[in-house]
Amino acid sequence: RWHPSVQERMFAGTLADPSTGKPSVYMSNSNGESGTWNIISSNSSIYGNVVCIQVHRDFPDEVWIGTDKGLWRTKDNGATWSEQLFASQINGVYQMLFKKDRNGNLMAFVTTGNLYKIENDCNNIVDLTNTFGYYSGYGSEIIGLQFAKNDENQIVVSRMGNETRHTSNDGAAWSDRYE
Repeated sequence: RWHPSVQERMFAGTLADPSTGKPSVYMSNSNGESGTWNIISSNSSIYGNVVCIQVHRDFPDEVWIGTDKGLWRTKDNGATWSEQLFASQINGVYQMLFKKDRNGNLMAFVTTGNLYKIENDCNNIVDLTNTFGYYSGYGSEIIGLQFAKNDENQIVVSRMGNETRHTSNDGAAWSDRYE
């Protein structure tokens, strides 16, 4: 994952080591050139296979790691790590999307099959899944999460076999099409 605001910074994650269940997360400040990768997860409680890594351009030292087992973050490029975030709700991450809220704080949208909004410095989590309308059975899991036209105020979410939904108010309401 290229860092959006720190030139030449990249992140990479691995599958879990079979003997420990822990993956490795690496950071390079030299475009990933050979010999420039440093492990930043050695003092973390991260476990599972790394599925996604997310950073926001305005929070250059904050890195979130999503694995098939949960969600973790560091606010200092890996010097210290959180315990698993929202372990009772998030037990496997597919995708993450970051934006700034109206107060300039970091807000995260995380898909686990469900869609969660995390805000207030990780002190609040909201399950947005039921705001879509009711779906059941095959295709009910969320598989797509992105900004429309690179606009942080326009979020598009899709489910396999179901229509794509759009929000311009951080998930308070959803429409069937992008206006």
